[in-house]
Amino acid sequence: MGQEVARLCRAFGAPVLAHDIRSYEDFYRAHGVTAVTLDALLAASDIVTLHVPLDASTRGLIGRPELARLKPTAHLINTARGGIVDETALAEALAGGRLAGAAFDVFSEEPPTNAKLLLQPAFIGTPHIGGGTAEAVLAMGRAAIDGLDDPSREIQFVK
Repeated sequence: MGQEVARLCRAFGAPVLAHDIRSYEDFYRAHGVTAVTLDALLAASDIVTLHVPLDASTRGLIGRPELARLKPTAHLINTARGGIVDETALAEALAGGRLAGAAFDVFSEEPPTNAKLLLQPAFIGTPHIGGGTAEAVLAMGRAAIDGLDDPSREIQFVK
């Protein structure tokens, strides 16, 4: 997902910074992406999008210190997983004018209950239902059918 966002941003001529624990040097070189530290990315970016799994290393990745590094004109987008961003700290940053805006379709608790965040005028919250589109359902059905035709796949039944 992050690479797709990078491609789209570059198509519009936007500079793209990236921070990852993995090396994607070939992709970065081919698409004009600059690899930087997380601190440098937060300090320089107008829009930060998150594309990481939720695990021990990413839980709370964006908290008060990281939000404080963002420009007051920056926007934060999380379509990755709930729990990556400290939602209470985000609500405070938005309420205090220390961040221009945020948009999430994932939350630490779903359905979301953090009214201080949800009621911020500079916050957009949507349901995490990308897999419910007609295109996604069709793709899943085709993948299932393709799997039926593959004799190397072993079917296991769990009781």
